Amino acid sequence: IVNNKKIRVVGSMHSCAPLIACEGIILDLSAFDKISIDAENRLVRVGAGVKIHNLCEALKPHGLAVGTLGTIDWQTVVGAVMTGTHGGALSIPSLHEFCQSYKLIKADREIVEVDREADKHLFSAMAPSIGVFGVVTEVTMRVRIPEPNKATIWVANPVKKGEGVARGATEMAGYCNFRDEHEKTWLEESLWYMKNGQYEKSDAKMQQELDSQMKRLSHYEGVYNHVLCKERNNGIPHVDIEFNFAFDTSPDIIDVVYEHFAKNRMPYYNFEMRTTKRDDAMISCCQGRDAMWIDFQAKASDCEEFFATMESLLGPYGFRKHWAKGIDHKNSK
Repeated sequence: IVNNKKIRVVGSMHSCAPLIACEGIILDLSAFDKISIDAENRLVRVGAGVKIHNLCEALKPHGLAVGTLGTIDWQTVVGAVMTGTHGGALSIPSLHEFCQSYKLIKADREIVEVDREADKHLFSAMAPSIGVFGVVTEVTMRVRIPEPNKATIWVANPVKKGEGVARGATEMAGYCNFRDEHEKTWLEESLWYMKNGQYEKSDAKMQQELDSQMKRLSHYEGVYNHVLCKERNNGIPHVDIEFNFAFDTSPDIIDVVYEHFAKNRMPYYNFEMRTTKRDDAMISCCQGRDAMWIDFQAKASDCEEFFATMESLLGPYGFRKHWAKGIDHKNSK
């Protein structure tokens, strides 16, 4: 700071976008791992190094839960807030809407508490601001009592703890390697055939990979044994781009995407669609409108042309881009 160097804070490096790459100082706040719970008022204060799964575990004995979650739980809580993490329910807003205040260290070294009620203008701009106002070291957040029986969870290998190990499975403390080296090779081959228009060969390789994966996953027991595939963990570099639209345009978006892929093969094999309740955060993708999201994935080496095509196709419907996904690709508006 003294030498006018730029600072960026590293969270869990979950984002596919190059959010922390810089020539200045990269700051690791993992030591800021304190969690203070006010169960009576359903408030929690967490340091910038606290991971979402750590917070969930700390809240569990109190019968409390985080207001919403993204796809994964190894993000830092503050990092998830600062990058606009959203859940997947039209009745629930993005994670930053549950925040009450931020402890902020500004560039001039002043330490301030940015409160939802006391400083509404700055608070509204804080998330998802990706750190442009300074370094957030703590956040106070509203938590909630979980509502049971609100979702159906499908698992690949549903077993009670110990059952899989008893029949010879390997116990995993974290998440397993979702694809072995053979499966990665088959997926690479499938994507190569797809890129070159040899779709029958592509589908055959994909089926071979999936059959092997399903069989192999039965030999693992761990916290992630219900996940069939997570591309960030399988060793094949990929990126994604996520578009946000006003929810009332959903039928049109679905129609235009369906029509496009009825005539054009996807370069990857999946995309995701979710919804989020509106909020009033100044630069949130959901500001002022209930929203639907659609997320496309591609191999890093093949993404530019595909993402540009999707931007052109969906541009007339007024998309906003997820701050942490594909913001560096083509048109960043």
